[in-house]
Amino acid sequence: MKRWNINNKVLIDGKYYDQEEFLNNIWVDGIIRIQKNEWDFIDRAQNIIDHFNLQVSYHKAWKKYALIKINKPWFYTKEKEQLPDLSWKDIIITECIMVKEKLSYDDLKDYNFTYSFKNIKSIDELKKAIIARYSISMPELSNEEILEKWVSLTRLQQI
Repeated sequence: MKRWNINNKVLIDGKYYDQEEFLNNIWVDGIIRIQKNEWDFIDRAQNIIDHFNLQVSYHKAWKKYALIKINKPWFYTKEKEQLPDLSWKDIIITECIMVKEKLSYDDLKDYNFTYSFKNIKSIDELKKAIIARYSISMPELSNEEILEKWVSLTRLQQI
């Protein structure tokens, strides 16, 4: 099961759309969903944005991504997946310029946080953000199990 869609649909402001049609309409290759509580931590004055994910992101360099705020969180368990309700009101269009997958927290250096969200400027802050983000979407995992997984880093340039 692909975790980022159900039957190739995307939920925007409470209404379902065909995902491919939605992506074509905004001229991007994919969506990067940002938790509502993290949205204001994006430094829009920076041209570069670093986004951390759990394990692998499947993002590709030189592809365009829309950063979209999540109105209502998503979750998935072995039995059920609930799509997030995304906000159409404020989207940041970016191009991926670098992806690093399967990084341990020990692999990260201070410079990896230069362009990250304002609330993530250290490994400890990243761990807190990862737990806050993924304990909602993966309720079957404990905080310890979440932190045992690798992280990925996607570097994006606003366009």
